Amino acid sequence: MKKLILPIVLLSLQFLVNAQQTPILNHSLVNKYLLNPAVAGTEEFSPIRAHIKSQWTGFSDGNPKTQFLSGHTSMEDYGLGGSIFNDQYGSFKKTGIAFTYSYKVEVNDDYSLSFGLSPSIYQYSINQSDYMFFDSGDNSITGAKEAGMIFDANAGLYFYSEKFQAGLAALQLLQPKYEVGLSDEKNNLLRTIVVHAGTKLDASDKIIIEPLLAGFLNSSGFLAEISVNTWYDNKYWIGLGYRTSGQALIVAGLKFNNYYLGYSFELGFSGMADYSNGTHEILLGIDLFSKNSSSLIK
Repeated sequence: MKKLILPIVLLSLQFLVNAQQTPILNHSLVNKYLLNPAVAGTEEFSPIRAHIKSQWTGFSDGNPKTQFLSGHTSMEDYGLGGSIFNDQYGSFKKTGIAFTYSYKVEVNDDYSLSFGLSPSIYQYSINQSDYMFFDSGDNSITGAKEAGMIFDANAGLYFYSEKFQAGLAALQLLQPKYEVGLSDEKNNLLRTIVVHAGTKLDASDKIIIEPLLAGFLNSSGFLAEISVNTWYDNKYWIGLGYRTSGQALIVAGLKFNNYYLGYSFELGFSGMADYSNGTHEILLGIDLFSKNSSSLIK
């Protein structure tokens, strides 16, 4: 009977659970496209955002890492967008690309409604060469890299104005099956329903408070997140958040002209939190093609 002896393998086993979920990043107030594909094309500029997240830091190797690059733009009554993403948990990796189309309808002078659809393609893989066993002669462990391709889609509705936004999205809509690893058993990606709402409150001439409430529901359970960002002079922001899965987070950043630089620290209170130094995420961004300007940069 083989026994796993590296923490990296424990993290890989954790991936078998987490792979059925959609990754949650910490800067959704600066990139609402993370929550809902219908957000594509609803800004007066074209935002490009890069997120780099490292979870459970403190492990020597194999801690979960996520990289996410997205962008979207408005084309009058419709929007276009796309993203490239990579998730790695130990020996397991999920890499994919998605494209987004949204159609926008004006409800009245203040509010609009957007419908979004985002097909995607993923590659799941496991690298057995990262494993170490007491029983090194086990013929079932070949050291090979196994991989598979799957197709999926996200869809959403987004109701918005200058000061208020609310949305409903279905992520991993097709619930495709994947088979990777040491077992022949197939697993399903879980369809996740996302509900979110937020507003902007003018506290003073220079201070804007932006709360966001989001809920994530699938067959494994429900997770809620509440977060609040406070902007000063439209140049600096700081925020706090909490998730019902047992994480607290703090975010901060600055906006210089059309450029964004943000950082977040996430601290868990259960599970792997007892063995790690928290989770870190960096945000980089730029706004292109201002609606009110003919120049490339806002």
